[in-house]
Amino acid sequence: MPRSRNWALTVGLVSLVTSAAFENLAATTALGAIGRSFHTTSGLSLVLTSYLLAEIVGVVTLSEYAKARGPRSALRIGGLLFQAGLLLSALSPNLWLLVLARVAQGLGGGSFGAVAYVVINDHYPTENRPRLFFLFSMAWVAPSLVAPGLAGIVANRFGWEWVFAMVIPLAVAASLVTDRALATKGTRPPAAFDHGRLRRRSGLSVLLAACAFLALWTLSAIPHYALLALVLPAGALGTWALWHLLPRRSFSFAPGVASVVPLRMLSSMAFFGIDGYMPLALFRDRGFSLALAGITLTAGTFTWTAGSYWHSRVSTSQRRPALFRLGIAVTATGTAANGVALALPHVSGWVAVGAWSIAALGMGLAYVVLSVSLLDVAPRERLEESSAANSLADILGIALGTGIAGGMIATALAIGSSHGVATGLAIDTIWSLLLLMVCFRFAPNIRLRTAPDAEGR
Repeated sequence: MPRSRNWALTVGLVSLVTSAAFENLAATTALGAIGRSFHTTSGLSLVLTSYLLAEIVGVVTLSEYAKARGPRSALRIGGLLFQAGLLLSALSPNLWLLVLARVAQGLGGGSFGAVAYVVINDHYPTENRPRLFFLFSMAWVAPSLVAPGLAGIVANRFGWEWVFAMVIPLAVAASLVTDRALATKGTRPPAAFDHGRLRRRSGLSVLLAACAFLALWTLSAIPHYALLALVLPAGALGTWALWHLLPRRSFSFAPGVASVVPLRMLSSMAFFGIDGYMPLALFRDRGFSLALAGITLTAGTFTWTAGSYWHSRVSTSQRRPALFRLGIAVTATGTAANGVALALPHVSGWVAVGAWSIAALGMGLAYVVLSVSLLDVAPRERLEESSAANSLADILGIALGTGIAGGMIATALAIGSSHGVATGLAIDTIWSLLLLMVCFRFAPNIRLRTAPDAEGR
């Protein structure tokens, strides 16, 4: 466990993860009720992706702010934005205002991941970091037991708006605990605030988020196929912005950060695109209730945590590439089985739940390997930049995976499939397996940097 002197900070960081986990699980479970309320299915992917794409701006901007003003100030701003977004979500009278409210949430939530890496590096020794990331995984367990079922009950009895409202007290408490803990750690010496760099990187992050939103919106607009012409220019411009936001040589898969960052993006894209729609598929196409459909998230969280726990017991820097490759192999096996179960309408939804739990077990192992590896390979003087790039890749991967899966679902619905959500996810499985194959191939490159590696960065 982390050192006893860090117990208050550990509680604060874990409580932040818990509040974000509770909101994520509850909102995903409530998708069916939101679609029923607004009489739409095709636009539901925007409820998820708007939050994720706004996180891109929050990650970049608040990471730059933390570099000059310290992580405590950045987390304060992020917490306030997250809480305001929750309140606006609860008050939204239509789908588009809900999407805008989710943007406010995402701007604040973007600070939780990237800034937390800086806090962990400053206050936790290397040998305690795997256990801390295990605690972060455990922070999803309690919400997974409560949030899906509770969200389903609340959405059915009181309305989906209350699903967001009930998270507000938890989010406020988490921010207060973290802020109080960081106050006892002192502050960094003030650094020069490079306003030009902040404006430049914030502008690039806004451009990237806007391009990704445009591309994903055109996918969700299927069967209006003419809009697909916007995907190529939006993708090209977004790729240019991403190239300037990530560290040099990213996607070269050279050993070090240049491998950790793209592998985080590709693995997130492969897993979370399907994960975000599993409750909707079970609710709409397999006859599960909203509360029962959330069992997918609960089961997946338990197995994810089991993978993370095993890593905390056996992890060493030398073993991490092999552990990551093992996690990816297990994830691919579960993903393939889940795709087959969803593609066959007469197969019980519980088979899909079991298969997806296997996929989550592998991803729980692979995900935490990348988290710990980043702190191993990132130079201390560039930790803020590296952690922001890692969080950015993570968020963008989830957003793209969710949007692409949404487009495939929209296509399946457009061609008249009677099980459109499940069919779309089954098709998306092929794309996810290709991404996992790339991750498996480049797993050895997440090792510690050597001198030649450092020179090439």
